[in-house]
Amino acid sequence: MAASTWLLLLPPLPDCRHPFLTMRDGDRLYCADQAVLHGNLPSLAQAIETVSQWPEDHPLFPQAKRRLDEWSAALLVIARQQLSQGNIKLATLLLKKSPPPQRATPKPRSY
Repeated sequence: MAASTWLLLLPPLPDCRHPFLTMRDGDRLYCADQAVLHGNLPSLAQAIETVSQWPEDHPLFPQAKRRLDEWSAALLVIARQQLSQGNIKLATLLLKKSPPPQRATPKPRSY
């Protein structure tokens, strides 16, 4: 009975208000995702910075890549808005925050 109860308990959510360097990457990804929900530019930029340095062989890379693509697209929309409003410096700064697109690695053919 105790083992099944232990399996059904979810781990506590990370405290995203106080991120630590020792925080697990899964918690960092969760907190970055939560920060983006605030909808402000600094949170979006911080979320991108948090996961953009992860290597392709990182276990969470597929999930991080999907979110990074979404966040980068949102950042580009904001940059376009700023550019259309004449805020060239801010638009340029936002474009620099956006990670460069990654080339898709072709899958090896199986013969």
